Amino acid sequence: MLYGRDTETAALEELLAGARAGRSGVLVVRGDAGIGKTALLEQTVAAARDLTVVRSSGVEFEAELPYAGLQLLLRRAMGSLEALPVPQRRALRAAFGLEADTASEPMFVGLAVLSLLSDHAGEGPLLCVVDDAQWLDRASTDALVFAARRLDAEGVAMVFAVRDGAGSFTAPGLPELRLGPLPEDAARALLADRGGAPADTVRTRVLCEARGNPLALLELPLGPSADTRGGGGSAAAGGGLPLTTRLQMAFHGQVSHLPPGTQTLLLVAAADHTGDPDILVRAAAVLGVGVDDLPPAEEAKLVYVDDEDMLRFRHPLVRAAIHQRAALPDRLAAHRALAEAADPVRDPDHRAWHLAAAATGPDEAVATALQRTAGRARERSGHAAASAAYERAARLSTDPVARVERLLLAAESASEAGDIPRARAFADQATRAAGTEAEAAAVRGGAEPSSAPTAHAEPGTSPRASTPGGRAPAGSTSAVDAAGQSASPDSSGPGGPAPGDPTSTADTGGVGRPVPPRPSGPGRPAPTESASTAARGAANPLSAVRGRALYVRALADFWEGDFGAAHQLLLEAADLLAEADSAAAARMLVQATHTAWYLGDDEVAGTLGRLAALELPPWAPIRPVAEFLVRAIGPGSAAAGPPDVAEAAAASRAARGGRVDPRDLVMLCGVGLALGQDAAAYDLATALAAESRESGGVGRLTTLMFFRAEAELFDGRLDEAVATASEGLRISRDTGQQQWVSQLSSALAHVAALRGDEAECRRLVDEALAGGAGTAMAPGAPWAYWSQGMLELGLGRTQFALDRLSLLTEPTVRHHISATRGVPDLVEAAVRLGVPERADEPVARFEAWAARSGQDWARALVARCRALRAKDADAEAYFIEALARHDPHRRVLESARTALLYGEWLRRARRKSEARGHLRTALETFERLGARPWADRARSELGASGASVTVSQETVRSVADEAGLTPQESQIVRLAALGLTNRDIAAQLFLSPRTVGHHLYKAYPKLGVVSRGELAALFPDT
Repeated sequence: MLYGRDTETAALEELLAGARAGRSGVLVVRGDAGIGKTALLEQTVAAARDLTVVRSSGVEFEAELPYAGLQLLLRRAMGSLEALPVPQRRALRAAFGLEADTASEPMFVGLAVLSLLSDHAGEGPLLCVVDDAQWLDRASTDALVFAARRLDAEGVAMVFAVRDGAGSFTAPGLPELRLGPLPEDAARALLADRGGAPADTVRTRVLCEARGNPLALLELPLGPSADTRGGGGSAAAGGGLPLTTRLQMAFHGQVSHLPPGTQTLLLVAAADHTGDPDILVRAAAVLGVGVDDLPPAEEAKLVYVDDEDMLRFRHPLVRAAIHQRAALPDRLAAHRALAEAADPVRDPDHRAWHLAAAATGPDEAVATALQRTAGRARERSGHAAASAAYERAARLSTDPVARVERLLLAAESASEAGDIPRARAFADQATRAAGTEAEAAAVRGGAEPSSAPTAHAEPGTSPRASTPGGRAPAGSTSAVDAAGQSASPDSSGPGGPAPGDPTSTADTGGVGRPVPPRPSGPGRPAPTESASTAARGAANPLSAVRGRALYVRALADFWEGDFGAAHQLLLEAADLLAEADSAAAARMLVQATHTAWYLGDDEVAGTLGRLAALELPPWAPIRPVAEFLVRAIGPGSAAAGPPDVAEAAAASRAARGGRVDPRDLVMLCGVGLALGQDAAAYDLATALAAESRESGGVGRLTTLMFFRAEAELFDGRLDEAVATASEGLRISRDTGQQQWVSQLSSALAHVAALRGDEAECRRLVDEALAGGAGTAMAPGAPWAYWSQGMLELGLGRTQFALDRLSLLTEPTVRHHISATRGVPDLVEAAVRLGVPERADEPVARFEAWAARSGQDWARALVARCRALRAKDADAEAYFIEALARHDPHRRVLESARTALLYGEWLRRARRKSEARGHLRTALETFERLGARPWADRARSELGASGASVTVSQETVRSVADEAGLTPQESQIVRLAALGLTNRDIAAQLFLSPRTVGHHLYKAYPKLGVVSRGELAALFPDT
C-alpha cells in the first residue's frame, strides 16, 4: 500500500487499462530523490500481472556508453528481432554492436524499439518501465522518447521515472506526473506503519527532517541520529545537508556495519552498471571476494537477485552511496578489477571506461583506448557519449598533438549531439592548446610535430589522430571532414534553412532532439591524396585546427539564431582552409551559401563569388555541386541559361562512382525549385525520399518532404501536399526538428489559406513564425507571409493582402522561392487597390526570372501579370497568351485563377456570354480543389454574368474527404489500395503494424468497405 498516492495510482491504473484495451500511452513520473517514484513503479508492475513486462533502470556510469540502457531494457525482447523490417533490424543490431560495418540510424533505432515492443507483446498488452531514466545514455533516451511519441494502438504502456536535479531526460510533449511530498497525515501513517513506534521527540524530528519524503521517513529513523541513544548522533549535525546526501549517509551507515568482504563486493557491484553476474564474479575474484560474501547484504535488504539472476540494489541511492562514499583507493581498485574482468575483444568500451576511472594521471594507452571507444560511439550515432570519451581521452593524453585532435573531436561530437556550450568550450580549448603546441614547436627549432593533426590528411577531409599502428581509430573522423559533411548539404538552401543547421538537417536525425549529421559513414569512398596536398596540409596545422574550431562555433551560432555570426565564421574558416584543402574550403562555402540565404541576396552573391574563385581538383566530390550552385544562382548567372537539375544530379553521382553523398543531391532539389525546374526537383526529391526511408537520414527525409510539398503546391495538388507536409510535420515534431516544424507548418498554412480555413491558417502561421531562434527570422516566415497574403486575397481583404505580400519584397527575403512565386499575387492585390506601381520592381525581377527559367507556366504567369497591369486595349491579348501557355493538366489552380481574372475582365467589358465559359471552368476547378474563397468569387462573378448558379452548390471533394478520413488514415488506405501489407505500410510511414491495422479498422466503415480488396476501386489513381 502506498500512502498519500491515490491520485498518482489512479493515473497509472488508467494507463494500464488503456493498454489492455489496445490503446498505447506514456507517462513520465518526475520528483525528488526518495519521493516515491520507484515504489510507484513497483506497484504498477505488480498491478500488471496480466501484461508482458520489460523493465530496466538507468545507472549513472552507463551514460558514457551509447545504447547501453536500451540494450538492458530490450534483452528479453530480442527474440523478436528477426521479425523487424530490414532497415530497423540492421540499425538496432548496429546500435548494440551486433553488426559491423553498418551505421546506426537513430530514427530507425527508435522505430525498431516501437516494433520490437509491439511484436514482443504478441496479441496482448505490454508494460515498459524505466526507473532512474535521468541516467540513461543519450542515445537510449532519444530512441525511447521517439518510440513513446509514436505510440498509438499497440497496447503498449511506457512509464519513465526521472529524478529532479540529476542527469538529463528531456522529453518535451510527453505527459508528466509530478510527485510532491506526502501530506502530513500520510507521512505520519507511513512512519507509524513502517517505522515502529519511536519516541515522540524522534517522531517529530524525523517528520520535520523528512519533509514528506517517503524514503527519508523509512530510512532516517534507522540512522544513528533517529534516537538519542548513541551519543547525540548526526541528524542534527547533518540538518544543513541536502536530504539526498543525508539519505546516502544513512545507507552508507548500513553498509559500514557489513563484513569487509561484503562491502568490497557491493562496491564492485556499484561500480558496474550491468548487474551481469559473470562480470561481477570475475571482478570480485580479482579482489579476493566472491558470492559467499553476498548473503549479509541480502539480509540487510540492500540488494536482491531478480528473476533474471541480475544483482539489483534496493534503491538507486544505495548504489550511489556505496560508490560515492567509498575510499578513493578502494574505488580505483574496483574499477581496475572491472577493467580486468571485461573482455577486451567483446567489451572494449566498458574496459576503456573502467581503465579511465582507475587512472590516477595522464596515460596515453588509456587515452588511445578511450578514443577508439569514442569512435565506435560516433559510428553508432552516440554523439554525446563520443564527446565525453574524446574529452576524457584528451585529459589523459601525454602527446600534446593528440590532445588537440581529441579536443576537436570532442567539440564536433558535442555539436552533433546538440550540446552547444560544451562544443564551444572544447573548440576553444583545442585552439588554445594548438597555439601552445605551435609555440613549443617553434622553440624546439621550428620543426612541426611529426604527428601534426593535418599531416596525412585526405583531400577534402581532415587528418585523423593515428593509432599506434598508424591507422585512424574507427569513427575518429575529424572536423574538416565534418566541415565537408556534417555541415549537411541536405538542407534546403534556396527556400529553406541552412544545411549544417543542427535543428533541421540532421543526417542521422538525433531522435528526439536536433543534431547535425554524422560526418562520415561506412563505405564512403575517399579520394587519393596527392603529395602536394599533404605537404600544404602539414604546412600550417594551426590554421587547420582553427578552421575546424571555427566550423563548430559557426554551427553553434546558427543553432542559436545568429545567422550573421555563423556566416562570418564559415567564411573565415574557408579562408583558413583554402590553401591547404580547397575541397574542404568549398564545403565551408556551400554551408555559408545557406547561412547567406537568411541574410540577403547580396550575401548570397558574395559567398558564391568566393566559391567560384576556388580552384577545385577534378576528383573533388563537391565540385559538381559547387559548379552547379555558381551557375545556378552565382554572380552573373542570370545572364546565362540555368543548369539542369537532372544533369547535375547525374554528375554528382558520377563524381563518386555512383556512391553519392545524398546530402548533395538533396541540396539540388532546393536549387531546382529556385530555378523553376519543379518537375525535375519533384522527381529527384521523390527518389531520394524513397532511398531515405530505406537507408535512414531523418534530416534528409523531412527536408525532402518539404520540397515535395512545395512542388505539389506549385502544381495545384493540394491533397497530396497536405499528406506530404503532414507526415513531414509529424516526423519533425517527433524528432525535435523545430526548423522543419516551422517550414512544414507554413506550407500547410498555404493550403488552409487557399481553402479559406481562416482559423487553421492562422494557427499554422503562428506555429511557423514561432520557429525563429534569437533575433533570426523564422525559417517558415516567407511561406507564412505568402499564406497570410493568399488568405486575405481570397477573402477579399485586399489591403491586408498587399501588406502581407509586400513583406516578401524586402531585400532579406525576396530571393526566397515563396517570394518569387508570390509576385503574381502581389500584382493582383496592387492592381485591385489601384496602386500597380507597388509591384513594379518585383514584376521586373519576376519577368527576368521567368525568362531564364524557360518554363511555359512561368511565362503564362508573366502574361497574366501584364494583363492585369495593361490598359484595356492590350489586356485581352495577354490574357489569351496566358491561357494558351497554361497546361490544362498541370498547375490547374493557376490556370483557373487566370480564367477567373479573364472572366471578370470580360464581364466588366460587358461581354458576359464570353465570360461565362471561363468563369464556369474556373468554378469547377476551384470546387474540385476545395478552394472555397475562390469558388465563391467565381460563383459570384458567374451570377453577375447572368448565368444560373446554385449558391448552395457543394464543393466536389475527394473520397477521403467525403469519408471524413484523417490525413494519416487517408495515407494508410491509399497504400493499402496499392496492395502493401500492414508491415510494409508501417515501415514506410514509420509506424507499428498494429497502429496501421487500427487505422484501417477505423477507416473501413467510414469508406463503406469490409476488406482491403475493395480499396483499389475507391482509389484508382493511387
